[in-house]
Amino acid sequence: MSDERLERLEQLMSDLIQMVGATNAKTAKLEEQVAKAEAQAAQRHQEIMARLDEMSHSVTRLERMEFRIKRTTERIDELETDVAMIQNKLQN
Repeated sequence: MSDERLERLEQLMSDLIQMVGATNAKTAKLEEQVAKAEAQAAQRHQEIMARLDEMSHSVTRLERMEFRIKRTTERIDELETDVAMIQNKLQN
């Protein structure tokens, strides 16, 4: 093999090694970015789940309050009916 050809092969090998090194560096950087993105996604997921839990508790409290309001309204209606009956009896 000629010296020129040997030098060319050595240069090609050197270029290839540099390309592989650059590719490995970029791959490592991308892996770090993916890991960071996954961590952020997991954090956001936890935040969303916590908010959903809070909303669920709020809905439950709201439903209880609606039930109490309905029951209180019914009781007020009953009392108004009783008052009307008493007033009617007093007038007679």
